[in-house]
Amino acid sequence: MSWLIGWVEAACPFDCRCGLDSRGRRSVFCAAGSMFGPVPVNQMESNIQVIRITAPENQENCLTMGPIFQRFHRLEEVHITHSNVPSIGKHSFWGVPNLRLLNLTSNNISQVGLSSI
Repeated sequence: MSWLIGWVEAACPFDCRCGLDSRGRRSVFCAAGSMFGPVPVNQMESNIQVIRITAPENQENCLTMGPIFQRFHRLEEVHITHSNVPSIGKHSFWGVPNLRLLNLTSNNISQVGLSSI
């Protein structure tokens, strides 16, 4: 996508793009779809600032979230859309002091754990 202007040689989830966005922030962008299980944070560098995960209609994601973001102290934005996320687990976003934007639109969230954010 055009919003990635620079590339970094670093850990990056399969079928995703990792680089710098138009504001110079380290970003992960996954749009191919067909992702299943936990959000693949173990395949991302800890200095990531923006995570964007989405999917086309014909290759939906089916992702889960729990307390998996704590090592991302520079994380500012999380966009996980069209990914069939069923719930937000307890303490999912604790320990992420710079998180300013959380976009979970077009998911199937039916439960939010106490103290999720």
